Order: sequence, then structure tokens, then C-alpha cells
Amino acid sequence: MPSLFFRKPRTIRYNTFEETKILIIGLFLASCSAQPAQDPDPQPMFQPTTSVEDLMRTLVDPAADTLWDAVVITSTLEGLTEQQPETEEDWFGLERAAITLVESGNLLQMDDRAIAETGSTSEFPGIDLEPAEIAKLIDSNRQSWHRSARELHDAGTALLTAVSNRDIDGLLDGGDRLYAACENCHSRFWYEDQTANHSIPPIGISPP
Repeated sequence: MPSLFFRKPRTIRYNTFEETKILIIGLFLASCSAQPAQDPDPQPMFQPTTSVEDLMRTLVDPAADTLWDAVVITSTLEGLTEQQPETEEDWFGLERAAITLVESGNLLQMDDRAIAETGSTSEFPGIDLEPAEIAKLIDSNRQSWHRSARELHDAGTALLTAVSNRDIDGLLDGGDRLYAACENCHSRFWYEDQTANHSIPPIGISPP
């Protein structure tokens, strides 16, 4: 009788421990095997909406013109006159333009961006390539396209540094660098005659 009295509690405690252990192991295995819910239709990281033509027309061209026109030296019969940024408002406008160029260089490197809207055609047939021809050139040499976009980015960065330092000479040098970046890209992907010598003005000579 005493042996039965002491054996029964031990049997109950043993079974309870085993059941608890099995439950813990089961929960652990279930947590390890559970997979995170998968998005049935994952969205792309970037969603380019506007075309390269739109970016050039609304961002790159206006920003470049703003920076090229920042310093103007005019020769008249009375001598030389010079126009350059003077107020903080002047410099802020140049800063905005430089930042626009910097980030446009990044935007142009995004894949799956259309060259132009459907139905768009060359403004100067025989001189400029048609959008479909430009797209074909870019697709066949995307590395060169990315390099051209980085040249735009780097020229914008140089101009942004000049603006931050209120450096007039830096603006002139940066403007030359920007012109070279634009012309090099156009020579590769925009002009119909890819063999033509589209001259780039030497450093120190601002573009017209």
C-alpha cells in the first residue's frame, strides 16, 4: 500500500513533464518551419513614370541654362560688363539648379524608363535620331548610357560645390564640364551622324 501511494504521484509527474516537453518541441518546430507571408504581386523598387525626353525638357535643360547664365561677360564699345550672382536669392536659385542636375543624373540611370512618349518624333529629322533609334542605341550599350548619366551627375556636383563656396571661377569651370558632359552624351545617343566631330569648347570658354 505505501509503495502504491508513492508510485502514483511519480507516474503523474513523469507524464506531465513528457507532455510539456513534447508541446514545447512541437511549438519550436512549428515556429522554425513557418514561412513569412509572400506578397503575391511584389511591386518594383522604382516606378519610372516620365520619359527621358520629359526629364530633359523639364529638369535638365532649365537647370543647365540657369547655371550657364549665372556668369555673363559682355564686351561693348564702353568695355567689359560682368553679370554674376550677388544676393542670397541668386545663389539659392543656382543651388536648386545644381541639385536638380545631380539628381537627374541618378534618375536617368533607372531601368525601364521610356525615351519619349508614344507618338513623339525628332524635332530636327536628319540631325537628331528618332526616339526608337535612341532607345536601340541605349539598349545596346547601357554601360555607356550609365556613364553619360554619371558625367551629368558629377558635373552637377562640381557646380554645387562652387555654389556652396560662392566660387565664381568654379561656376565657369563647372559650366564647361557640364557642357562637355551634355555634348558627349548627345554625340553617343542623340545626333544622327555618330561620326561627326561635334566640337566641345575648351575649358574657359562658356557655351553660347
